[in-house]
Amino acid sequence: MRESYLSALKSAVLWKGIDRCAALLKHVVIAGTIGLSAQLDVFYLTISLIGIIVFSWGGLIDVLAVPRLVTSQKEGKKESFDQLTGGFFVLSLSLGIILCIVLYVFRGMFSQIPFGLDGFRRSLLRDAFLWVLPVALLYIPLRFLGAVYRAKRQFSLFYQGEAVIALVGLGLVFFFRDFPRVLLWSFSCGVLSAFTYLLLQSRKKIRLFSSPFSHEVITVLKIVPGLVVLQGATYIYQFSDSIFVSFCPTGSVGALSYGWTLAAMIPSVFSLGGAFITVFSEKRVSGQSGENVFNDLVSLSLLLGITASFFLILHGGSLISILLERGVFTTQDTSATYKTLACYSLSLVPLFLLPSCVSIFQVINRIDLQVRRVIFGFFCNVVLNYVFLFHLGTGPWGIALATSLSYLLMLVVSLHAVNGQGIRINWSRHIHWSCYLILICIAASWICRIIFAYDNSLSIFLQIVFFGLIVFGGAIYCPLPESLLFKNYLRRIIKKAC
Repeated sequence: MRESYLSALKSAVLWKGIDRCAALLKHVVIAGTIGLSAQLDVFYLTISLIGIIVFSWGGLIDVLAVPRLVTSQKEGKKESFDQLTGGFFVLSLSLGIILCIVLYVFRGMFSQIPFGLDGFRRSLLRDAFLWVLPVALLYIPLRFLGAVYRAKRQFSLFYQGEAVIALVGLGLVFFFRDFPRVLLWSFSCGVLSAFTYLLLQSRKKIRLFSSPFSHEVITVLKIVPGLVVLQGATYIYQFSDSIFVSFCPTGSVGALSYGWTLAAMIPSVFSLGGAFITVFSEKRVSGQSGENVFNDLVSLSLLLGITASFFLILHGGSLISILLERGVFTTQDTSATYKTLACYSLSLVPLFLLPSCVSIFQVINRIDLQVRRVIFGFFCNVVLNYVFLFHLGTGPWGIALATSLSYLLMLVVSLHAVNGQGIRINWSRHIHWSCYLILICIAASWICRIIFAYDNSLSIFLQIVFFGLIVFGGAIYCPLPESLLFKNYLRRIIKKAC
């Protein structure tokens, strides 16, 4: 059944919420068991390297497939749609096999990339790649199946698949937390389970095997060279932080990863960009610019991003203490993790908006704009990391701050590029809206500090609820155009619920 954009957001909140909660609970279990240790550092370094080698190709397949699948679906070209799904599924499986072999053969070379690692952690990293070979094999076809469901406006299935990864991982980590390398093989089992789930859902609905050399597939593959540069640059950009943090003491990778997990949780739960590429593609096929839906998305992103940033900066330390500080996870670990969380919180608005900017560049076939944006952000990130780490001696929190500042700069460049493509951004509207939100968040923080004197679990929960009610109440009844927008959203949600 086809789902609207609002239904997609509701599905994202539900299933991505389950996904993120399961991932958070897994971190809670692991924090109490191994703390900020070499084992945790190696796990996150492995995932970062897998990002470059495997996840980047998964993103490439996603980018290639969705706009063309949406066009075929919209124009009723069933045979073209089937040729694309079958051909790309065969390609994704073949690519998974090749990457699995590459990862196995060159695992020793890949373990040398984090230059600052000591010998013990480097040895652990080399062995870790063996335990994530199923991820290398199945992640790309898994992402392609998700892309097909998104193109068909069946967003719930896509989000359910991602939730399966987290739920399986949580279950295995909880019951086998004392087993060696559980973080690694539980992730592999999660990907295997999600792939099996989406594959079973595709029976009699999607053609999975056809020629990867059909006209439809070859036409799409013509833009691969530019996208390879884009996807590779994106993940190298993200991995640059891991190279710099390898020069920090043991536990620093874990502190950064926990901080990033908590900061990125809200953008990943709402997943505003997940359905946007489908909606925007349909607007373009219909001859519309899509600027209205994008400006509405900017307003919603500012509301969620600014609100979440304020709350995490003010209450992130208490939140980390309640969630993670048990077992071998110490007060010092809490302090180190909070510093990274506070710095990462500055990147929330870009985390909400950048995926949608990427979707626009994909749909209008201006991959060059995206490549320039990523390269610009990469150099900003490298320079800032070098200055903060080696000249100012900030440690892990400086790396987090460098990442957030580079994301903010990338967002400015991306919005300027979007505006230059005839998709007019209402700058005045968004600046007024941002200033209003900042004032509301300051007032909400002050009120919460007066009402809630203690930072226990119940108090933190009540502060989240109270803070959110004040801000969203102010958004709905504000003297700005956003008031009508959010009232319409609320009216549609209530109507569907009834």
